Amino acid sequence: MSTAVRAYIPELPRRAWTLLAADALSALGSGLVLPFFIIYLNQVRGISVPLAALALSTIAVVGLVASPVSGTLVDRFGARVTLASMVTVAALGAVWIAFVTAPWEAFAAAAVFGTGVAGFWPAMNSTLNSTVTPAQRSAAFSVHYTTLNLGLGVGGVLSGLFVDVHSPGTFQAVYLVDGLSFLVFAALVSRMKGIGSRVPAEAGTIAARGYLTVFRDRTFLRVWLLMTMIVMVGYAQLGSAWPAFASGTGGVSTRVIGLAFGVNTAFIVLTQFVVLKRLAGHRRTRAVVVLSALWAACWAVTLVAGHLGGGVLAIGGFLVSMVLFAAGETLQSPSLAPMVNDLAADDLRGRYNAAYSLSWSVGDMIGPAIAGAALGAGLSTPLFLGLIAACGVTAVMALRLERHLPPGANIVTPNEGLGGSRPASRKEASAAHA
Repeated sequence: MSTAVRAYIPELPRRAWTLLAADALSALGSGLVLPFFIIYLNQVRGISVPLAALALSTIAVVGLVASPVSGTLVDRFGARVTLASMVTVAALGAVWIAFVTAPWEAFAAAAVFGTGVAGFWPAMNSTLNSTVTPAQRSAAFSVHYTTLNLGLGVGGVLSGLFVDVHSPGTFQAVYLVDGLSFLVFAALVSRMKGIGSRVPAEAGTIAARGYLTVFRDRTFLRVWLLMTMIVMVGYAQLGSAWPAFASGTGGVSTRVIGLAFGVNTAFIVLTQFVVLKRLAGHRRTRAVVVLSALWAACWAVTLVAGHLGGGVLAIGGFLVSMVLFAAGETLQSPSLAPMVNDLAADDLRGRYNAAYSLSWSVGDMIGPAIAGAALGAGLSTPLFLGLIAACGVTAVMALRLERHLPPGANIVTPNEGLGGSRPASRKEASAAHA
């Protein structure tokens, strides 16, 4: 590997790379099944589309309970133990999905799977945090986002070439492989001693220092509201409004939509480390401001492309919009999750990460509901104009957050583990906070 390439690869501890590699394997398994849940239940198992969609929503709904429970378990028993337990639960759910034959089984299996997946995030974020120094947090979470996208993208491509609705065994195979990937992850994490250990609270404080303490942290609450807004006007719309508008009003084929999501993944994988290096020395909140501008441009291009009649220009417009969205994603991963872990007390880290995960769940519930109502009423133009305006709101929220953040929580330091970077001088570090 050339020196120029190594300069963009974060220099993280071996234990961090091991954990991230195990997660990438699990993401590959998840990518095999992610696009096909409703198709599998409907076309292979004969379950109606409405019921299949409700079963899919069950995965998100159980997360409202599973994520806070996972955060509590992290703080009481340790992140590594909780992580291994949650991915084992997810494995059981994936295997059960492979053998469902009736609607009630689909709902039950989805609930088990959703419990494991929702519980995974607080435990994974807390365990990953334990493998790096505070100065390496942005690098670690950026790498995690990159490997996650890579695994999901490759898995989706492979399963698209393999599964066949006329061959139920192909769907069973990918769900079994998904379950196996979770079990391998659990086995690897269980063997990684010395990370994700329980941090004891001070005597007499364990009962008082719970989720009330987390949400009484007004700075964290501002971060939580900002992330909820980002999910609602960004990620949730990418999975609901964007494909519905592109295939409906936009008149492009599902093949183009699949290509666009592939472009999104490729852009993130190829540019995340470059963006991370360029962010060194800059404020995380300013990265969110740039993200907001990129996503506003994304929704503007999407709106224009949707009225070009579905030809080559429309296809090009939708692809450009997806690149703009991906560029914003590369700015989000080094910013808010590391910020949350900078704000968290060690004995409440699980709860902080669980509460942060809930912002995704809340945004994912509100965003698609807004998109569905607007598109169903034929209000696509007001919807996307509203999203553009909402991106302006997220930029203002990020700027207002700056004055409330403690020193060190709002900067991607120049020595966050990037090969070829140098430690910041005291003058540079002070200037970055200004």
